[in-house]
Amino acid sequence: MKMALASALLFVSGVASAQSSMSVNYAVQNDDSPAVQKHVTALKVQTKLTKSIDGDLGISATTADVANTITNRYEAGLIYNLPVSSSVTASVRGGLGTKQASGKPDYAYYSVEPAVSFKLPVEGFSAKVGYRWRDGFNDLAKDTNQATRMSLTYALTKLDKVTIGHDIQRGDGANKTTSLQYSRSF
Repeated sequence: MKMALASALLFVSGVASAQSSMSVNYAVQNDDSPAVQKHVTALKVQTKLTKSIDGDLGISATTADVANTITNRYEAGLIYNLPVSSSVTASVRGGLGTKQASGKPDYAYYSVEPAVSFKLPVEGFSAKVGYRWRDGFNDLAKDTNQATRMSLTYALTKLDKVTIGHDIQRGDGANKTTSLQYSRSF
């Protein structure tokens, strides 16, 4: 599994050099029941495919503190962006992915995430509010959940951004996640 993760990271980093942005993310996830803390690292590349559509590829690795288990997710998605005004953009993202959890069979899943992004009145700041539905194609996967997602972004430069996020997930694997992300545009 470690070899698969290393290979995927090398592949994604190679693709990232030709894309419009790359993001690295670190998060702390607190499961609701049982109370377990997990650490999540992620890498995502995103590029503009058309004026309104972006494509993305991502990989994440989640490690549980006590059990020392690892869960990897590999996901590809398409995002449709609809500018509502000069400061507000509505979007919807559809994704397909694979989840690999320690000691469990791999399975495929899909996700749908509508969101609204808006510039704040303070220069360089923007916010995003979204909702994600995610479900495994196999009912035995027990990965049916919904998440309310909120983030605040600060543009350090025209090419560099830092984002603080908070997700509240309900359903299978209910948890609360707080994240810090750095993004670099090319």
